[in-house]
Amino acid sequence: MIKREFLYEKKIKFEEVIASNDVMFSLRSGIAAKNISAYLDCIYVSTVRKDSLFFLDTVERLNARVYVCMEANYFLKENGLLRYRYNQYELIQKYKSISRKDYQKQLRKYFKRECWGCILLDMARFYRKQIYEYFSN
Repeated sequence: MIKREFLYEKKIKFEEVIASNDVMFSLRSGIAAKNISAYLDCIYVSTVRKDSLFFLDTVERLNARVYVCMEANYFLKENGLLRYRYNQYELIQKYKSISRKDYQKQLRKYFKRECWGCILLDMARFYRKQIYEYFSN
């Protein structure tokens, strides 16, 4: 629970995007908060199924998620928290199954705007995960 006055004072609100609209809200709230408490009892449950919107990727939804991912990474960098960056490379890989043209377009844009250190970090995390999943099965 977050106090309404806190949100008004810090001008924090949900993004007007079709996917990942809570990411920036959570980041801004967490960084702006003077203190955070945890409640041990479960008060929220989310059910994720294979046929839910969570797994339904479209170019429009992926575009929104890439946009939010970029904004979040810039915000984290501004606040000295770049080590917690979201993996854009992994997200861009999801375009492959939908549109090869959009995949190539997003990959080109990613390589133009990101620094090489971030690109290498994203790729290392992505392929480490792929290798782990391969040998775990």
